[in-house]
Amino acid sequence: MIIKCLTDNVNRTVASIKTVANKSAAKIAGQGAISYMYENLCVLGFKGHSEEEVMDVLFGSDIDVNDI
Repeated sequence: MIIKCLTDNVNRTVASIKTVANKSAAKIAGQGAISYMYENLCVLGFKGHSEEEVMDVLFGSDIDVNDI
């Protein structure tokens, strides 16, 4: 999964993503480490939920990319 964020505080955003990744036993690669293997297929937006709620649901669910 490649995560792109629009933020006013990069350090806080990176820390939040790392926290969610650590809770779900995911690993974070360096910038550009795997982007050559992916195509940009869609953009997902969420209203009415906090970033933490959305990330918890996405990492906690067994969602296949083809189902989105």
